[in-house]
Amino acid sequence: SVPVRVGMRYAAENHARRPTVADAAAAAGLSPSRFAHIFTKEAGVSFHEYLASVRIERAKGLLAHTTLPVVEVADRTGFCNQNYFANVFRRRTGSTPKAYRTVHGEKADA
Repeated sequence: SVPVRVGMRYAAENHARRPTVADAAAAAGLSPSRFAHIFTKEAGVSFHEYLASVRIERAKGLLAHTTLPVVEVADRTGFCNQNYFANVFRRRTGSTPKAYRTVHGEKADA
């Protein structure tokens, strides 16, 4: 549906700004509660869960393709601090950010 597409696009474009459900709802022209209900029903996950997935995917790309410090990766992907980022990253990927970079990084020997 249009609200879900708007919400997904909003998450992708604004993930580093720590958007809220209310922000995405406003972009979709709906109340926060209506947006949250429609998004969860149609996307199969809450907006918050979807946003976390977007952030982790972006973080994986930065870890694999840049030499940015992990704290900078956390900041650029919208996590409030490095410890929270590391916990969420490990819970979702089974790996720490540094271990992920070691395995997937383009400069694994650097």
